[in-house]
Amino acid sequence: QAMFYNQLTGARINGPLIQFMNNLDVKVMNRPNGYSKAKMAAIAKRYQKEARRINQTRQNDLAKQNIIFN
Repeated sequence: QAMFYNQLTGARINGPLIQFMNNLDVKVMNRPNGYSKAKMAAIAKRYQKEARRINQTRQNDLAKQNIIFN
């Protein structure tokens, strides 16, 4: 529970370590060169086209498969 407006109460509720970490501004990653909404749409379109091509001759039924996502 982030509590930026009252640091002391935040530390009491969250503990001092979590309250400290809530105050850090972390940049997860830099924006890649050439990144744009249009570029991401073009990549998605390319892979959708490839998936349609592959699925035309697919022998197995995907509805009968188990997918494990870890």
